[in-house]
Amino acid sequence: MMTIRENTEFGLDMIRGLPHVYWCVKNDHPHTVRIKPKLKSLYELITTSDHIIPNREGDFIINNPPDIYVHDGPRWAQDNERYKWCPPPLKEMFKDKLKYDKPTIVINNKFSYDWEQPYCKEAIEKYNLSTDMEPVLVHPTLCRNNDVRHRLASVFHYSLPFLEKVIEMLSDKYQILYIRPIPNSKNFFEDHNPLHDPGDYELIHDKYPNVVTIQHVLESNPELDFTTAQFMMEATSEKHLTTSGGNCKVSAYFGGDVLIYQWEGWKKHHRKGGRAMFNTDSWLKKLSGANIIGIGNYNEIVEYIKNNWYEN
Repeated sequence: MMTIRENTEFGLDMIRGLPHVYWCVKNDHPHTVRIKPKLKSLYELITTSDHIIPNREGDFIINNPPDIYVHDGPRWAQDNERYKWCPPPLKEMFKDKLKYDKPTIVINNKFSYDWEQPYCKEAIEKYNLSTDMEPVLVHPTLCRNNDVRHRLASVFHYSLPFLEKVIEMLSDKYQILYIRPIPNSKNFFEDHNPLHDPGDYELIHDKYPNVVTIQHVLESNPELDFTTAQFMMEATSEKHLTTSGGNCKVSAYFGGDVLIYQWEGWKKHHRKGGRAMFNTDSWLKKLSGANIIGIGNYNEIVEYIKNNWYEN
């Protein structure tokens, strides 16, 4: 009997929990899955509910092994059979669930406040970084330890000015699909990092009504939960704009170009910066054979799109 237990961040469910369970299913190996309650439906995509035991609500601890962040990945992703690891074919499972008249580009975004304003400012000044299109978004009220000198900042997002630039550049040729976590959505697991609504959905709905958001998909299909809708949208595309964290671990399941944004200021100045799993050609390609592209600057992303997606 193999017991798979996941009570840390959602990204580990995508890169470790699901592949271990799918290996058991493929090989008819006895297994039990202990997972966060809101992710029960995620695991039911590949195994039966009698194998699943939800953990207690609140049974959550940040416990991410350091070897997942190296470029070649942990040993269980390098020796699949020995460590019983096989990513499920989510692209095939969700292919053609949604159809559009034009080829799609998926933007899988987040606004998660996990650094502090002074350190962002230090990084910008020390490395003379571009602030074009607002790569740092400071939360209007949240502070570290209630100290207003340490207001929380988001640095792993696609900003509103960047979204406008990309949508206007690509909408004639592509159907843009937009995803950003919606707290309290059906079966949406929210971890320890505070989320904030910067008005992105309002901007898109008002200014770019032809962009399809995950809000539209959920409203049109009330039987879906957030994760399933996300998979359906990602499965339509061979081009994905995503961010470091759980987002890119989802996008990497769906093949094609997976462009991961990891802000260069965090990468150069944070003590945890430079995590190579978010770099070009990292082990995340093993999830589906995707082309992993790591870029840390909005202007460089725009240039990549122009050179590789805009004319093709």
